[in-house]
Amino acid sequence: MPKTSEAFHRSFTWIGHIHTLVWVLELVWKVSLLAALVLTIMLRLLHLALRWPDVCALFAAASCFCGARWLRRRQAKMMTDAAPVPGEQQSPAPNLTEARNIPKAHAVATVEDVAPARIIIDLKPAELTAPYKSYTSAQADALTALYIGKWMHVSGPMRDAQSFGSFMQVTLEDTLRLYDVGVIYLYFSEEWFDRLSVLKRGCVITVLGKVKNVGSAELHLKDCELIGEA
Repeated sequence: MPKTSEAFHRSFTWIGHIHTLVWVLELVWKVSLLAALVLTIMLRLLHLALRWPDVCALFAAASCFCGARWLRRRQAKMMTDAAPVPGEQQSPAPNLTEARNIPKAHAVATVEDVAPARIIIDLKPAELTAPYKSYTSAQADALTALYIGKWMHVSGPMRDAQSFGSFMQVTLEDTLRLYDVGVIYLYFSEEWFDRLSVLKRGCVITVLGKVKNVGSAELHLKDCELIGEA
């Protein structure tokens, strides 16, 4: 028993020396602490009268000590890597509140906002109003429904231009019987107000518009664009 106590005492004394040696080695040559400690202990224990349970206990204690030091170094390295570099501009954190407030429809806006191709019909105004002269209004409405929403060109002398706030109504009167239509009503958006307001009565204009409504003596075009004037 005294022999075992003396061996333990000598072992712990050597462990202290070994710890100092390994610490120096680790600083100078970056030697792995665990590998150096285990190797040194095993070589020294070959000259001590220790039983294998004692060797295992010393090995477990050394492993725990080395593991604790390794964890401390790893945590310190992680904190150093996460710290901002002086002078480096940090990216602003995303505003999650604003992201949640974005309407869902915004994600598909680039698809829905694409304007469909215009279908331009090659018909004269008189050809659109002709069914109302041969059929009843109900029958003529059914025959002209195919052209509602299509685009067409019209030209003629401007009779009047009147603003209604969000749109301007321009009328073309077929006084020269050019179209065999009484009145053509053209509806322009606000972006055309300045250009239309300087046109004189009787000025011949050319317009591209979308068919809104057709009657026996009138034609209505919306979303009109002024192509030219003379």
